[in-house]
Amino acid sequence: MPNLARVVQAGLLGGLAMEILALLMYQTRTTPLSMSRYEGGLLTGEADRLGSRAAGVGAHLMLSVLIAVPYALLMQRTRQTGPGAGSQLGILHWLIVGLVLPGLDRMNPMVRSGQMPALRIFASGYGPVTMALFLAGHLVYGAVVGAVHDPDRQK
Repeated sequence: MPNLARVVQAGLLGGLAMEILALLMYQTRTTPLSMSRYEGGLLTGEADRLGSRAAGVGAHLMLSVLIAVPYALLMQRTRQTGPGAGSQLGILHWLIVGLVLPGLDRMNPMVRSGQMPALRIFASGYGPVTMALFLAGHLVYGAVVGAVHDPDRQK
């Protein structure tokens, strides 16, 4: 069984890395997608209040911890750990989530009301750069989870 404290730490740090990458790419206008707005809108129906954005980021971080569990189990089962193994799982994670995004669009009140563009499959609703960043975010998440969860790393 994987070390639960390390799995929680790995998930939180991986999710935080994704959120920071998304924020930097939005702030530098590399992408028009603000993940905190989208996540907040999904949860609260409002996108521009700090509380809404914080709720969205918080939910993403909790989900990041939950998603770290299958990462840890798969790494343990395959006996492959570290950033490389985590990034490989990040590709699988990206594929699954990329296909689920249209369902999240249907659930997001901000998208349904037309106040926010839909993400669409693999974040294609925000263009090719955002699609590439969507993949990069999942690779970063996987690399961080793999690095933090690696049982061979120093404590």
